[in-house]
Amino acid sequence: MNALSTALQLFDLSGKVDTISSDSFKKIYKVYSKDGVYFLRLCNDQVYNKEEIESEISFLEILRNSGFNTMSAKKSINELSTEYIQTENNNVIATCCREVIGHHLRFHEFNNSYFYSLGELTAKLHVQSSLINQKKVNLQRPIAYQRAFRLFEKHSNHMDFNLFRKCVHLYDQFSSLEKKEDSFGLIHTDITRNNIILNGREYYLIDLGDLSYSWFINDVAITLYDNLLHGSVKEDKYSKFVSNFMFHYWKGYFQFREPKEKMLELIPKFMHYRAIHDHIYLQVIWKNININVDQKAYYEKIKNMAHEGFDFLSINHFN
Repeated sequence: MNALSTALQLFDLSGKVDTISSDSFKKIYKVYSKDGVYFLRLCNDQVYNKEEIESEISFLEILRNSGFNTMSAKKSINELSTEYIQTENNNVIATCCREVIGHHLRFHEFNNSYFYSLGELTAKLHVQSSLINQKKVNLQRPIAYQRAFRLFEKHSNHMDFNLFRKCVHLYDQFSSLEKKEDSFGLIHTDITRNNIILNGREYYLIDLGDLSYSWFINDVAITLYDNLLHGSVKEDKYSKFVSNFMFHYWKGYFQFREPKEKMLELIPKFMHYRAIHDHIYLQVIWKNININVDQKAYYEKIKNMAHEGFDFLSINHFN
């Protein structure tokens, strides 16, 4: 019996199963079952340990209990959200969440209202993270910039010297930053358009698989980076787009919390760090794959961002 069939039994699921994504770290399946639609994630325990995944589920439940729009965990027959699955060839961790019914955003839905809602969602998540800090709740998750750096070190042979030097310089800057309760805590680390579902008029944030500790401003940077990366914005229009995006994003964010203005200078740095990460990650997973024209264009855009950075952006105010 393979890991997938074992996991389906563990979570008492049966029905049609579609593969969503697969890489060297995890496989994600969509399960159409009699009582709903689920996402089933199988993770190699060499990358994800049981305590980290149980912390993800705990944070999901905290968010749901606060009224936050996100997915819910599917409990296993043993009343655990996660379990090890022993197979002949691998040892994996399974986690299963109920899918949010809705749709990913269409092109015309990427507008100022969406930017505002992104700010709202992100701030609500950071509020709950701050409350966890105040209550001294210890949820075991990695530190985002350290986890990314391990990827850089492991695949440094794929990086030219100048890019690796930039990466080390950013790592050293992050390592010297203070970790205060009001600015550092659990963040999503992947608030991108692929992880936003529109259900009626409500936006839902899904996929907390990369939940990590970092400065809250890191979430802001990743979201801005994603919108520059996937939008149709030309490079010479970046500054104008950023000004409009941040204006509406902060309006939503400020409904629930207000970041310290001095943290704004970190946004281009975290954007650059993410671009370097994505550049190396794609080099690894696409190494032996014939990618199409669109994928090549996507890769080249990320490569340019990784080498050039975002220091030219002026993000020094909230309006």
